Amino acid sequence: MLGYEAELLQPLTPERWQALVHTDDWPRVNAAVADHLAGHSSHIECELRMRHRHGNWVWVLCRGQVMRQDSDGKPLLIAGIHLDITARKQVELALRDSEERYRSLSETDSLTGLYNSRHLHEQLPAEIERTRRYLHPLSLLVLDCDNFKAVNDKHGHLGGDRVLQNLALSIRQCLRRSDFAFRYGGEEFVVALPETEGLAAMAIAERLRSLFAAVKTPAPSGETIHCTVSIGISVCHPGDDETSLIRRADEACYRAKQAGKNRVILADSAR
Repeated sequence: MLGYEAELLQPLTPERWQALVHTDDWPRVNAAVADHLAGHSSHIECELRMRHRHGNWVWVLCRGQVMRQDSDGKPLLIAGIHLDITARKQVELALRDSEERYRSLSETDSLTGLYNSRHLHEQLPAEIERTRRYLHPLSLLVLDCDNFKAVNDKHGHLGGDRVLQNLALSIRQCLRRSDFAFRYGGEEFVVALPETEGLAAMAIAERLRSLFAAVKTPAPSGETIHCTVSIGISVCHPGDDETSLIRRADEACYRAKQAGKNRVILADSAR
């Protein structure tokens, strides 16, 4: 199984065996053996990688138990078997990778790499519930790319897509680890800011607005596209749900557009 003739492994001591075990797996193997020697388990069973004579790693299912002890109960002999489970582990790992890719695709907008609206409808209610339960603040940004139809009309959808990708990049640059960003649809984006009061949300939104306003997006024609974003902010109040929180931020975003675009407005205020 490991490519060795029996005589090449002699003497078959615990140290010789350990030398073949992957260093990342040894702590888990050692713990299983120690539990058995201490009488905490009836046998040893663990999955580990062992080095083949040619240098590759073989996944092995190891089972064994103490077969002989001295008069004081000290183990003298452990006997067991090794089963090659490499093929099974490869299938398991491939399945895990496939599941992870599917989960990522189901949550992510393919153009921008941000979360999609489906994930927003899963994540935002949980954040609102956490805010309600622990009495922590939560703010929400709704962003709309200004004059986006004109960008598409002049530079085509490829030019428009590049603008949206740069807006998503600007959003990422302003996010903290606790924040979540979503492409809500078309040229509209949503950012959830846990643990953030209105004034702090204003500061984040202004930084984002200013950052994106300075971005120069190359159009397919070679021209440079300059675009801005209008941002509305709502702060979660008692009794808010997903619909009301988004609606107030969306209305504030509309007010920002009506006031001349390229600005930030906090809902329920004159700012």
